[in-house]
Amino acid sequence: PFSMLGLGDIVIPGIYVALSLRMDRNRAATAKMAGQPEPAKYFPAVVFGYFAGLATTIVVMNYFQAAQPALLYIVPGILGATFLRALVAGEIKAVWAYSEEKSSSGEEEEEEE
Repeated sequence: PFSMLGLGDIVIPGIYVALSLRMDRNRAATAKMAGQPEPAKYFPAVVFGYFAGLATTIVVMNYFQAAQPALLYIVPGILGATFLRALVAGEIKAVWAYSEEKSSSGEEEEEEE
């Protein structure tokens, strides 16, 4: 009775997981076009973090015999996995500043015209 997950416990972290896959693919394509080696992948780490957070939620629910807010455990799992993967790869600044926008200078030139 207390092992229920809400739709938000799946959808919100799922969006983050999907965006990590999108970032991996975008970075890999950019590196390939530039002739550079493929950068570190974050998707597997984030998926592991999601399942670790989910498992923690289930363990805590069973231990305390009470419902728990799953996002309390899932969000630190996925963010922690992202941070640890970036730390291992030495890419914390690159991941934090990641953007798919080409450049802001091109947009500024178009606005001035």
